[in-house]
Amino acid sequence: MLNVGKRIGLGYLFMAALLAAIGTAGLLASERISDALGRITGPVDSTVGAVDKGIRGVLLQMIGVDAALGGGAEKADAQIASGSELAANAFQSIEKAGLVPVGQLDRVRTKMTDFNRVRHALLELHNSYVTHYQDFLTTVQQTKDLLLVIEEQASQALVNMEWNAGIAEGESSGARNSEEWAIVSATSDARLALMTRLFDYRQLLDVPEDPELLQTAEISLGDLKVYIAQLADSESLRGKPVGRGPFASQTFDAALNQLAAANEAQFQVALQTHVDLRRTRQRYGEVADALMEDARQIEDVTRGIVAEQLSAASDSRSSAIWLVSSLILIGLVMAFAAYLTSIRTIAAPLRRVAGRMREIASGDGDLTARLDVNGTDEISDVSRSFNEFADKIHETVSRVSDAIRQLSLSSDQMDAMTNANLDRSSRQQAETAQIATATQEMSHTVSNVADSAQGALESATRAHSEANSGQSIIEGTLR
Repeated sequence: MLNVGKRIGLGYLFMAALLAAIGTAGLLASERISDALGRITGPVDSTVGAVDKGIRGVLLQMIGVDAALGGGAEKADAQIASGSELAANAFQSIEKAGLVPVGQLDRVRTKMTDFNRVRHALLELHNSYVTHYQDFLTTVQQTKDLLLVIEEQASQALVNMEWNAGIAEGESSGARNSEEWAIVSATSDARLALMTRLFDYRQLLDVPEDPELLQTAEISLGDLKVYIAQLADSESLRGKPVGRGPFASQTFDAALNQLAAANEAQFQVALQTHVDLRRTRQRYGEVADALMEDARQIEDVTRGIVAEQLSAASDSRSSAIWLVSSLILIGLVMAFAAYLTSIRTIAAPLRRVAGRMREIASGDGDLTARLDVNGTDEISDVSRSFNEFADKIHETVSRVSDAIRQLSLSSDQMDAMTNANLDRSSRQQAETAQIATATQEMSHTVSNVADSAQGALESATRAHSEANSGQSIIEGTLR
């Protein structure tokens, strides 16, 4: 049977175990919630931020490429470099966070490499196209300038021809049938063919594979070749030096043929470069879109992880609430059971002991009354000890009672002896009074004798002093 101390100890132990269980449940729940929040605020947050930076880096590169294609090379280079660095740092952050699967990271790395490669190819093609297009425009302008020089010379020859002929007004000089007139007409037609060809080129930039535009461009090229050949074969220009401009050291026919061949070749090269540029730009857009799609997929993955962690945190919270509530309910039930047990096994026996003691204390002092002893717990020990104490008190009281009776008998004897002694003391007191009176009278006589002796002593002292004084006088007289 458990004693009171063990019962109380078990109660405290149970409460401690219950508190430990509640604390453990709360700790586990808080750790799971903390772990979920740590993943959300740590790797997940880092991944989401890195994805956002990566998207901004790609967009910044695309803006830089658009600026470069539009002619803003210096600003474009800075934007492309900044965007490339931002995207690279973002990828490193995503890789460091460790949330995205390795396979998906490899795909993103491959697409980033393709994106950078296509971007470089696009910029190189753009620079190449700008160079070829500028060469083509330069050739067109040089052709126009040379045609203008030829036209000026032919026109001046026509003017000189009419001036030298001295033909009267209204008469024909035959100049329209001359070679110079044919040259002037050919230069005009050549310029028109040249401008038509330039117009065809610009039309083909939008639809480079349009068969009608390609045929029109071939026709304008054929016209230009015809007019250039007509000019180059004219006697006025063939073998004659240009004398000025970039073709000053060449003859007209050689310069014209060179410009016509350059126009044809540069037209094709510039147009083909532009076609390649458009294709590369389209490829660049596709690669960029694919890269952005992967970035969005990574973002979706991280958002899924966030949702999963939030769900786990919510589940942990619900589980913790349920577990703690269950433990609290169990604790309340067990506490009530412990309360009833304490009432039955501790409080009730104590009340019985207290009531029995009050009966003993409030009665006539019956020391023969005893407490009930049931069991081996502390309350039974108290009852047993009280009974033993009562036995000892009863024995002591009995002994004291016997001693009091003996003391009473002794007191009676001492009372008789005291009365006898009192009579003797009275007689002794009377005799003592007489002795005291005689003693007082004797004391008075002794006092008188003492006074007389004191007077004699004083007289002797004066006599001795006077004797000494007389001796002194005699001694003084003798000297």
